[in-house]
Amino acid sequence: MICNLKYLAVFFLAVLFSCKKDDSTEKSGANNWSLVATVQGGLPSRIDFPTDNIGYICGSDHGFIAKTTNGGTVWERLPSPGANSVSQMYAMCFLNADTGFVATDDAIGRIFKTVDGGQTWAISCWNAIGAESTPWVNDLVFTDNLHGIAACRFGRIMRTEDGGQTWTFANIDKDHHLVLLNGISFINSQVGYVVGDFSTILKTTDGGANWITLNSFPYNTTVNVLLSNQFYDIKAFDANNLLVSGRTGGLFRTSDGGINWKNVSTSNGDRAGFDTPTHGMIIGGGSGNNIAHFMETNDAGQTWQAIKVKEGSIAFRDLIFIRSGLGFGISDQEVYRYKK
Repeated sequence: MICNLKYLAVFFLAVLFSCKKDDSTEKSGANNWSLVATVQGGLPSRIDFPTDNIGYICGSDHGFIAKTTNGGTVWERLPSPGANSVSQMYAMCFLNADTGFVATDDAIGRIFKTVDGGQTWAISCWNAIGAESTPWVNDLVFTDNLHGIAACRFGRIMRTEDGGQTWTFANIDKDHHLVLLNGISFINSQVGYVVGDFSTILKTTDGGANWITLNSFPYNTTVNVLLSNQFYDIKAFDANNLLVSGRTGGLFRTSDGGINWKNVSTSNGDRAGFDTPTHGMIIGGGSGNNIAHFMETNDAGQTWQAIKVKEGSIAFRDLIFIRSGLGFGISDQEVYRYKK
């Protein structure tokens, strides 16, 4: 399954870490989420499922990465990319059950590739492209088996056209060196978007080789000033309809390609996922004692409602839908499944 349309081989014995199904957790009737596993041995930050049953988690704790082959109820820790030299990984994309990429969120800025389901890893991109240092990667998307895009720190975008054998920096029309680029969404192989700090929204129409800055950023209608928003993710439905989620200004939607924006929710949100053209969820929302685990939409992001998986505070890190009616979310130590 291609992600989001949204090495030096190291061997050691894979260790089964504690993962058990929690039958005592009550399924949330309104949103169909249930706890399927509790994990120990690492702090998950990203989750990806190339098939219904095969999935991967990556995160911190010396290159933590784990795999499930039974739909998320049991996870096996895999060999760490980089021989335990990796501090944490905040980006992951699997093209199919065996071939995938993970990227480090550290000063070295490495991307690793596996072709055997995570048993071995080789360096796909490391330390420098030409004379420039490789920045750490916050999001990673492939539009097909050859073409990939990485959103990075220092306002940089990297791209590959040969399945990760080589990477180059993309051309961006403005200097965004103070910006962390955080989220990517492509509507087809040519047209895509990247968002980041300071209300940054970038667009490409040539597969990621060149990017322009969309100048019509959302405004705070109350005080009529430009929002210094940390945009964290974007969902591009088509060239006109875009949804961005932010941590300091809420959710914004445009229906005219970014000329005008509407603040569709004042609740903050992080990662977004859609399983149909109209139904989707975003991590987070609410404030104080009304913190939501997810926000849900049934009209392609026009309106949102807060939902809770269970009582109590849960810090969800990532969300993915595999297909209509099936998705997964991860918190600090738990894996949840959405099934409808």
